[in-house]
Amino acid sequence: MASAYACKLCPDLIILKPHFDRYKTVSRDIHRAFADYTDIIEPMSLNEVYLDVSDCQKCHGNATLIVREIRVKVKETNQITVSAGVAPNKFLAKITSGWNKPNSLCILTPDPIDHFVRPPPALYKLTLYREATTILTQGCLSKELL
Repeated sequence: MASAYACKLCPDLIILKPHFDRYKTVSRDIHRAFADYTDIIEPMSLNEVYLDVSDCQKCHGNATLIVREIRVKVKETNQITVSAGVAPNKFLAKITSGWNKPNSLCILTPDPIDHFVRPPPALYKLTLYREATTILTQGCLSKELL
């Protein structure tokens, strides 16, 4: 939420000065912890990263166990909670990481993806510009997402 909007909603709001140097230091520490599990680390920002743990042998190669272990390490070493999403692709991992924040873990295995991506039967209408209209069925849409 933008601070101006937050101040509008809460006129008595006190905004503390951020400590970006400390934030960057902690972010680097956490990223180093990721390197214990994979070399494929794709940072999106100081506090968001994608990890590909497909070839990791720790935790018996189980992505869920790996993420649980990482979350515990980060909490113990940096006193920070981590929200994480475990899914077969980045798009779904991004969505699942936002569920039940803060300090959450959402796991989406391949089996329920169809249910997750495809709500009850309907048609999606995507209007492009003003003239062209494309109708996407859920099957078409879910195939594009996977």
